[in-house]
Amino acid sequence: MFCISPSSAAFLPLPAAPAALAELEDEDWDKIIAVNLTGTMYCMRAQLRNMERGESIVNVSSIHGLKGFAKHAAYDASKHGIIGITKAAALENGDREIRVNSVAPGAIYTPLMQKNWDFHQRPADAPFDEPTAFRRQGTAEETASVICFLLGPESTFVSGSVYQVDGAWM
Repeated sequence: MFCISPSSAAFLPLPAAPAALAELEDEDWDKIIAVNLTGTMYCMRAQLRNMERGESIVNVSSIHGLKGFAKHAAYDASKHGIIGITKAAALENGDREIRVNSVAPGAIYTPLMQKNWDFHQRPADAPFDEPTAFRRQGTAEETASVICFLLGPESTFVSGSVYQVDGAWM
């Protein structure tokens, strides 16, 4: 049996109007951390209490968990935290060969991403100006294929890792 942590649920106020850390409201910080990081911890804790030897969890972090972005301190902290608890859980459960990994998607096209682009009056086919070698947004299917690999039998010796799915975001 393979498990995936439903930590792909994430909260970032949209349309995105992020605030600098000095202007960040406590309520916004608390909500982002609660949904993104604490929610992931609750899911992982419940799963780990019931998992059998050799099963797998894949958490969904973000490129924000690997880099810092101005005016995204709470979101960045929550996604860095997911990587931290992924690595801790991998070490804590290695004796049962439970694999715990994370994916860190970059800009992945979703309806939520489109909503943000609409708010900023940016057409869906506008050139992608983020620092990626591929110069485009990724797809949900591209992220899912990495998750499937991490859940599958091809990755039985992979744990505590973070896989970037970001088109070489540098």
